[in-house]
Amino acid sequence: MFVDVLNVVLVSLDVAKAVIVDVLVLNTVLVFVLVLNVVVVVVDVLNAVIVCFSTLVDFVVFLLVDLVVAVFQKSNLFQSHLI
Repeated sequence: MFVDVLNVVLVSLDVAKAVIVDVLVLNTVLVFVLVLNVVVVVVDVLNAVIVCFSTLVDFVVFLLVDLVVAVFQKSNLFQSHLI
């Protein structure tokens, strides 16, 4: 009788140990998923920075082209073509 109770206790402890190992594995998977989420957020932020930088470059190029056109229109070369 005592041996049976002891076996039940040992099996219960083995089951509890297995449950704890499963929980630790699930926690490890959860940490891995959270790290992946952080990586996704960092990639999204870098993408947004690249889009902002590209837009800024496009705007600067537009201003430079507009400036070149304005200078050309004021130049004598453009004025001589109008005659």
